[in-house]
Amino acid sequence: MPTENGVSPEVKDQAALHSPNLNSPSADRRFSVNRPLVAVGILILLAFVLWLVQQTFFQPRLISELPINGLVIVSNNGHMLTMADNDVTRVFEVWLGGLVELQPTLPISWDGAFSNDLKEFIQYTGNKVTRWNTETWTIADQFLTVGEVKNIAYAPDDKRLYTVSYQHYPDNEVTLETWDNEQNIKVAEYRWGHNYPLGRIPIALNEDGQLLAVALNINDRSTALYLYDTTTRQVVAQQEMPISVQSLAWQPFHDHLALGTRDKNVYLLETNSMSEVKRFYHRNGAIIAIDFTPDGCFMFAGGSSQPTIIWDVRTGNSVHEFPDANARQMIATIQISRDGQVGIIFTVSDGPSRLRIWDLSNFWPLKNC
Repeated sequence: MPTENGVSPEVKDQAALHSPNLNSPSADRRFSVNRPLVAVGILILLAFVLWLVQQTFFQPRLISELPINGLVIVSNNGHMLTMADNDVTRVFEVWLGGLVELQPTLPISWDGAFSNDLKEFIQYTGNKVTRWNTETWTIADQFLTVGEVKNIAYAPDDKRLYTVSYQHYPDNEVTLETWDNEQNIKVAEYRWGHNYPLGRIPIALNEDGQLLAVALNINDRSTALYLYDTTTRQVVAQQEMPISVQSLAWQPFHDHLALGTRDKNVYLLETNSMSEVKRFYHRNGAIIAIDFTPDGCFMFAGGSSQPTIIWDVRTGNSVHEFPDANARQMIATIQISRDGQVGIIFTVSDGPSRLRIWDLSNFWPLKNC
């Protein structure tokens, strides 16, 4: 039989029967079904790659981790801290590159707070308050409060200092004293009688320094919350709550106050009406420490036997958990720097406590506000 290019006509006819006709309607149908499947597969792959990149490159990054045997005090702007360790205190600046020690070791151990401009450090022990000059770390002034100091707060411009103290005798009184930092004198005093606060008294001053929130734990199941007007020097709102408040923090750019409680919740209150706006539930343990990002969109909260959680305040959803605490540990301090770049978490435990400093600059959820 004659062949064409060495292939018989019968073989060519059989090959034509079994090869697809790309111009036929059935071929078009097959390809039209596959194109959407391929597109979906590509979208799934792109979403996975994006998620992987976010998890790998846009998460909080641990800058420093140090074991501590004492107390850590962090400035409000998050860029300076004192570290009391074995009855001595060291002073550090905090940056994205880590810790920079500023001062030789000081032979003292203290509790206290930095002024907002970082030029002063207030130390308190019992009813004795010591004002330190942080440029020379020498004592600038000393004074006595009515009772044992439980907490202190600086006004935003540092011209006023507020001390809250507790006096067991004669009337179990809590006293709020206002001090003029320029003249070094007491200018006001407000007293609450017959309260029995347990441990430290949580206080928080709002952004403009107008309202000071004070939480007095009457017992382990109820708290009296007061809002003190620093201009009129009077209590302008109060509410007794069937919860034990452990920490307070104002939400920036809002009239909202966050209350960390013993019952695992953070309550967000609208302070004009003293009504609950939102509630954030932790799995277990009291909420000891709270802080907000500078834009007020995200809240960091942690406490006993639980990790620090970042909450999106707008949605009420958690966006991240730090592996900072277990059943035998407690988050004692959370401080977010004023620029939102650095997060400081101090964890207390049975053994050495731990100071962890986190780089938040590339954490992608915090950029969505």
